[in-house]
Amino acid sequence: MLIKEKNINLYVKNGHDWVYIPQWVDYYINIGKSFYNNLPPTAKSRLVLTLPTRSYAGVFIAYGAILSSITNKVDEKTISEHFQKMKELEVGTSVIYRKQDRTYRGIYSGIEEIAGEERIRITIQEKRAGSLTEMLNRKQSLSVQVATDKEYKLPKNPKGKENKVSKFLENGFGEYNYERLLTLSQSQFYYIGRKKWVKDEIIDTEIAVYDSKKSKHIQGNLHELLRMKEFVGEQDSYQSHLLSTSASSHKFDFKNTISSTFTIFDGAMSYLRWREDFRHTHSILVLDRTEAQFENALIELNDEYILSQKMDKDFPMDNRLIPKGIEMKYWEAY
Repeated sequence: MLIKEKNINLYVKNGHDWVYIPQWVDYYINIGKSFYNNLPPTAKSRLVLTLPTRSYAGVFIAYGAILSSITNKVDEKTISEHFQKMKELEVGTSVIYRKQDRTYRGIYSGIEEIAGEERIRITIQEKRAGSLTEMLNRKQSLSVQVATDKEYKLPKNPKGKENKVSKFLENGFGEYNYERLLTLSQSQFYYIGRKKWVKDEIIDTEIAVYDSKKSKHIQGNLHELLRMKEFVGEQDSYQSHLLSTSASSHKFDFKNTISSTFTIFDGAMSYLRWREDFRHTHSILVLDRTEAQFENALIELNDEYILSQKMDKDFPMDNRLIPKGIEMKYWEAY
């Protein structure tokens, strides 16, 4: 059972005042936490929610999952998998390298063994100026990601770009390992939905955390934790991908999924359009009963349920916390 130990430090605007998040938001956040904390090692979790309205449900579920993911330090499996991906890069591949509070453009320069330990070489200065190169061990390699801009020139004087922690993160999430959000880029989850809706909910909606020491609210937005790649700059770290309901599958890279990767289908059309491409991930389906394609999605979902090898389970959350008007179905597919 999920036991709520303390209130979530999160506030929303009500006119000119900040008020504590409503109970239904708290519920979605706890769903995300519980789902992420109980991902099975071999099967794939399937959670379906039917709601009176989809508004904000998916993004707050994602928020809860991200909170769970940054509760602890990065595990050894993640470190090993990332280091292996870096080793397999072609020499000369453009990368982004984050060191403390700075972000640098760099070039992958191969592998070198130092005192019996493999290290990757990341060059951050042009050759004529000295070819300044960092030798990174397995854990340090987490601060390197492949650049989307595949070709660029290295600077003569690599000063880097400042990588600041916002007051929102600093004051509201001190108990979490939030620095990994700014250092390690990974595909924690895929969010499939309408880009305009998602932008309105995670970027344009004002939220805040409360700083008890200064007795004031610090404003921010959900995107500071969700960090969707489609809304950040080329040198910024990311934790998730936003995929438009109507996008073409051949334009999307599915290679970076990890064992904890999950997918949130925000709405019936998202599920109908993309379900085949994401059968290999854990998934959460948010269905709005007012949607035109609601019944069609239920038909397809029922077929998937009947044809799959599965085990019905109780979702690891106190059913008494479920608000009225929400129905839930949970199983594990094998």
